[in-house]
Amino acid sequence: MTNAIEALHTVFLLLVFALIWLGPWQWAISDRCRRILFEKRDELFDLAADGYLSFDSTEYRTIRISLENSIRFAHSMTLFRVGFFYLFRPKSLDMEKLPNIRIAVQQIRNEAAKAKVQKLVEEAGRAMTISLCLKSPLVFGLTMLVLWISLPKRKKFTDVVYTEAECLAV
Repeated sequence: MTNAIEALHTVFLLLVFALIWLGPWQWAISDRCRRILFEKRDELFDLAADGYLSFDSTEYRTIRISLENSIRFAHSMTLFRVGFFYLFRPKSLDMEKLPNIRIAVQQIRNEAAKAKVQKLVEEAGRAMTISLCLKSPLVFGLTMLVLWISLPKRKKFTDVVYTEAECLAV
């Protein structure tokens, strides 16, 4: 009888854990990521308002649009989806080409502005990467291990995330 009660208790706790993981946890992580992305977009606006960038420049508009695409699709980005996108992307999509947001940052002429925008874009990419890892229950531990081992390649991973967000916006 005790074993049956313990088994029922375990099943109940697993069910509660799954409901929390698939519901409020996913929403909370997506909301946290969106909040950070909104903050980065606001920082970009502040840089333009302070004269580091022009509101009319192609670079400003490209970076803003990329951040907005990331905000719009933050809830649907999962590690599985990014991996699936990377493995089964259209043949015409060149993954060696940098995402538009990175190209726009490279085109900024003012070195002080470029450094600030680069930091902003890196922080946004880090927020999306952390969100992807925290939303994946089965590969959470493996993801942390892989990211730790491949830390120098983290930029490449965030490029895949940005490219997916740009493709979803089309």
